[in-house]
Amino acid sequence: MNIQNYILPEWKKKIKDEDLKKDVELSFVNYSESMAEYLDRYMMREVPEGWFEGWTRYQFPLNTEQEVIDIHHVIAENFSEFIEMYRQGKKDEFNLEDNEINRFVELQEKYEKLLEERNHVYDELREEIDDLRKSSDSRPDRSQRRERKKTKKEKKQAVKQVKEEPKPASRILDHDYVYKKWMEMVESKPISKSYWHIHEYLSRYILDFAKEHSEDGRVTEELIEDFLEDYGKGKRPKTMNHYNRVIYRFWEFYENLVKNEDPMEVW
Repeated sequence: MNIQNYILPEWKKKIKDEDLKKDVELSFVNYSESMAEYLDRYMMREVPEGWFEGWTRYQFPLNTEQEVIDIHHVIAENFSEFIEMYRQGKKDEFNLEDNEINRFVELQEKYEKLLEERNHVYDELREEIDDLRKSSDSRPDRSQRRERKKTKKEKKQAVKQVKEEPKPASRILDHDYVYKKWMEMVESKPISKSYWHIHEYLSRYILDFAKEHSEDGRVTEELIEDFLEDYGKGKRPKTMNHYNRVIYRFWEFYENLVKNEDPMEVW
């Protein structure tokens, strides 16, 4: 299903005919281009259920706020509907409803208001810090100067320790890095689309589980065992045997990253 060449141009025409505000039109056009690329990239013959979750991981970092995801979900829902109607030969029957446009605008405004509130809090904190600086003595005594020198020295030592920290230790705490390296390996292998999805969502589940159940977000052997126990509840043993292979492969891959060895060797 070549969405980018055949369906996307028709979708863009539909969007332009809707006479939307320029920023709304650009959002619908630009992000649907990325969605079409994602669907074509994995050669999906139909738009599968839950594809939007995969696209968000492809488009945004793992820690992207839910408010941002919700905004783009509106585009995805309508784009999916248009693709399905196009395949049925009913593209002319598709209409972008006013309530859908309003929902998109409302979510955008809600998120912008949230950002304004956060910025307001940051501004207040900055003002408090500035006031404290101004009220402090501009000519500190010797003990204060000694304390400042000591603090500067400690900061320099801390920076030095961070710089000397081995690369694998910092990398394995960066879940975006781990996820991208894992998906690079998965996408280089000749596997079915359903098996690709299993590898994709299980890696995200494990990383999210690590974020919630460990102090520093590391994936340990004990955490993998806890994850298997939690994830396997209510699932058939035959199904879990299938998932176990993927989960332990991810664990071996993660261990290779920790040891700074080639993670591709797990396959």
